[in-house]
Amino acid sequence: MALSIGFMACSGEDGMDGDPGIQGTPGTPGKAGNNGDNGSDGVNCWDTNGDGDNQDSEDINGDGEFNGLDCQGDNGDDGNPGNDGEDGIDCWDLNRDGIGNLPPENQEGNEAEVYSEDINGDGVVDALDCRGEQGEQGEQGDQGEQGNANVIQYDWDLSNYGMDSGFDFNILDEMDISEQDLPNYTFLFYLVEAEDNLVFPVPAIIYIVNGYRFVRVVYVEEPNNINEVGDVFCSFSTLSDETAYNALPFGHFSSFRVVAIEVSTVINKNGNSSGDVMAHLKAAGVDTSDYHAVMAYFGLEE
Repeated sequence: MALSIGFMACSGEDGMDGDPGIQGTPGTPGKAGNNGDNGSDGVNCWDTNGDGDNQDSEDINGDGEFNGLDCQGDNGDDGNPGNDGEDGIDCWDLNRDGIGNLPPENQEGNEAEVYSEDINGDGVVDALDCRGEQGEQGEQGDQGEQGNANVIQYDWDLSNYGMDSGFDFNILDEMDISEQDLPNYTFLFYLVEAEDNLVFPVPAIIYIVNGYRFVRVVYVEEPNNINEVGDVFCSFSTLSDETAYNALPFGHFSSFRVVAIEVSTVINKNGNSSGDVMAHLKAAGVDTSDYHAVMAYFGLEE
């Protein structure tokens, strides 16, 4: 007798998911990759064809150089003119209505203003009406000293002069005196020593370095075949034999000083009408060889 056994399969529903497992240990970082190749150089703004070379056609501003100045564009067109500003208010227009208001008696109509912009009352409204009131009279100033505009002083520079027996110049070239006015002036001449600022009259005998020297001066009043009117010649010579002295040290004298006194100056001072300046100064007790005394007499001493 045969026995037969059969099996029947059984399946239930899926179970619930389990909890997540613990985080695993991070892996070892990989090696850094190799640097990439350098990029290509950019194209200069002036390199219009991008070939990296300088062509004459790329020197846009024509200065012989290739740089950012060649990259500037053309100047833009001028903008349109702006609108005209409004007219300003006239200084006399107190109510800013643009109308010059006259006194009521000079106005027309029933709406005449009760005030006037014609401040000065001349019947016209204009800039003269903008002036302020007259200020008070100032106090009388002190009487000024008598001026001497007709006494002129001029210094011929000798700071670089030396090793010569004389020098010359022309008064007309150096002083503000015309040839026509020369006869109206008397001239006094002086030498100014540089070291002590002493002033010596000329002509005179002056001690220079190691001995006395004779200093002469010639002033040309009438022209001749050699000299012109206004020429001044100053010369140095030895006192013993009057030979030319040409060993004057450079810069020994700072200047050759000319004092020009107009005849009218002494006439006006005391009413002397002789016109002889030297006689006038002598009568006044002024020693013309003393430069400072002359300047003090005319009120010009510093």
